Parts: sequence; structure tokens; C-alpha cells
Amino acid sequence: MPNKHKPLNILLAVDGSEHAQAAAALVRDLPLPPGSAVNVVAVLVPREAGFRYNPLVAALEQARSRLLETGADVTTELLS
Repeated sequence: MPNKHKPLNILLAVDGSEHAQAAAALVRDLPLPPGSAVNVVAVLVPREAGFRYNPLVAALEQARSRLLETGADVTTELLS
């Protein structure tokens, strides 16, 4: 069991699926210690950029807005 006073650094990968949304909800519901950070990432395969870019950006924004409720420092990143 982690020390409840030590900030956590969480990496959350999203792809817009219902499973990624469930993972974001799970992280949101964790009792995160003050100073915790959540880095939300999505990976864009260049050959799929034409039809995956907008859904991935939307998934990142949805996760970010959900996780801001935690009080953690939330960052998002679209990787390729």
C-alpha cells in the first residue's frame, strides 16, 4: 500500500474506448495525495492521422476535464 502522504505520478493512456474512459473514471475516484500528477497520453499512428487525430484529441480533453476534479496536476500529450 503506497504511503498516503507521498504524491503519486500516474501515466494514463487513452484511445477513446469505453475501457480508457473507465480507467480515467477509476483514476478520478482514487484518493490522490496532494501534489499528485496525472499525465494523460494518446498515441497517433501517422498513417491513421486523417481519421484518428480528432477522436484522440477529444479523448484527451475528455480525460483531462474528468481528472481535473481530482485536484491533481493534469497534463495531456498526443504522441506519434
